[in-house]
Amino acid sequence: MNFDDMITGCFYLQGDLGVTLEERVKKAAESYQQKTGEMPNRAHVNPKVCNLECDISFQGHKIEVYPDRKMLEAITWIGIGKQTHKEET
Repeated sequence: MNFDDMITGCFYLQGDLGVTLEERVKKAAESYQQKTGEMPNRAHVNPKVCNLECDISFQGHKIEVYPDRKMLEAITWIGIGKQTHKEET
């Protein structure tokens, strides 16, 4: 996965590195939704945070999480992606 697969998105800085992946993605999704009015469906995180593709549920919606070595450990890239990893297989 790369940023070319994202339609829109933003960086979310997670100040507390001790939070769980689920907490991190939900905080980023909440921030994204408040700023854009849209529900994100994709997040990119540093592989130290999550080293496998997975899904996080947020307000009844699925957010797909991708490890991405371009992300700093404190950054989550959250937004709307063109396709999902489930559709690629």
